[in-house]
Amino acid sequence: MSTPEFPYVEDIDIEVQHVKGREMHHSESDKILHSELNDYQFWRARARILHDLFPQMQPLVLHLFTASGFSAEKNLNKTSFHCVWQDLIVDRERAHTVRLKTVDRFAELTASSQWARDLEHQIRSCTGGAVNLESGAPDTVQTFNTCFDITGVRAKSLRMVFNDKVLKPRYDLMQRPILPVGTLHFYFDDDVRRGGHRQHHHQQHQQHRSPDLFDGVRMEWVKRPLQRSNSEWVRLASVRRPGARLTRWKNPIARPDWSIRKKAKGSSEGVGHGSESSRRQSGDGWGKGSRGSRPLGSPCSPQAQMLEELKAQAKKIRRRFDPKEFDNALEIKPRIDQELDELDESGNLSVFEETPCKHMGNKQYRWRHTQLKGVINVVYPRGELRVQGNAEQQEFLLDLVKNFTLEWDGEVPVKLPGGKGKGKGKGKGKGKGKGKGK
Repeated sequence: MSTPEFPYVEDIDIEVQHVKGREMHHSESDKILHSELNDYQFWRARARILHDLFPQMQPLVLHLFTASGFSAEKNLNKTSFHCVWQDLIVDRERAHTVRLKTVDRFAELTASSQWARDLEHQIRSCTGGAVNLESGAPDTVQTFNTCFDITGVRAKSLRMVFNDKVLKPRYDLMQRPILPVGTLHFYFDDDVRRGGHRQHHHQQHQQHRSPDLFDGVRMEWVKRPLQRSNSEWVRLASVRRPGARLTRWKNPIARPDWSIRKKAKGSSEGVGHGSESSRRQSGDGWGKGSRGSRPLGSPCSPQAQMLEELKAQAKKIRRRFDPKEFDNALEIKPRIDQELDELDESGNLSVFEETPCKHMGNKQYRWRHTQLKGVINVVYPRGELRVQGNAEQQEFLLDLVKNFTLEWDGEVPVKLPGGKGKGKGKGKGKGKGKGKGK
């Protein structure tokens, strides 16, 4: 089991259904993602997206593992890479965001990059699970959504290195253990992305095209499988980092559909490469698709359930900070500004103003930013941060303060909506039945 904070891990898969009527061996599909012949363009591109989110990490360290082989469970060949990005410490919410940003970024690139279009076409040709948009064009988001399996980012319980899967009911080994590929370091030349000097000039036409995602990224092999002991590989693959602090990052603005897509099931959870729209109906818990399907025998009344939901929502928008870390409330402003150094290095674009406070002996302040929507309410010395805004704005602001706050464990002011409406039936109607009939 993972700790609440863990290194970003991902499961990158290609399930080979068919390729033009013939069966493709996993060693062929592996080369779509992992090939020395193209100087590992996929890994360099993938590292670039992570670098854009975590720009201070250089080099970016990847411990790469593989479990490619024949999946007797699904009766097909499977390309499977397991990635542990050692220094990118995230929680589950950030892991989901990193994955969704990655999927969308690769999908967006297909509109402008021939390399990305070729990559998407190769993956889609293998899986045989192409999903088309209403226009008839391939749904590129769905292609990369199946490649970057959502199961991996949940990091609840992951198979350990050198361990194999078993097939029920006989518990036969699948002969597809997770094995180390190596440790890689990635170095980034950001001038290339800004149109500066290119790394490669061996082909004249390359000097005139726009840089691809992998351009300006240098990959270096640090360790090969036999250069570390088995126990060391097991340790490096661990998703346990007790007490680790989250790595600072540039939190992307969430898209409206991200909250829904976070609930999808992955291929290793019994869902294949069907349309993502069908998965959206199978949200976790008591989501929209399951209202009215309360478990039989539940002792909770509808009112009690509603109260618990309101408490959960009120708790979710709050975080606790330690007032002892600040001599006064005004010191909290630069601490919040510090998390926005990429957007506002000076901190002059944010405002911190006192507002009325209902908590006796405390003062309340409101932090807002001229380039962001939503606000953060600060109650000092109570130690309460409360965000306001729509769902996407709340998520962004909550992530902004995670590095110096904890989950809210105090009371929350909630009450059920009144059962009676404003109209109580006592008002006089306009027509009282006193009019004369014809």
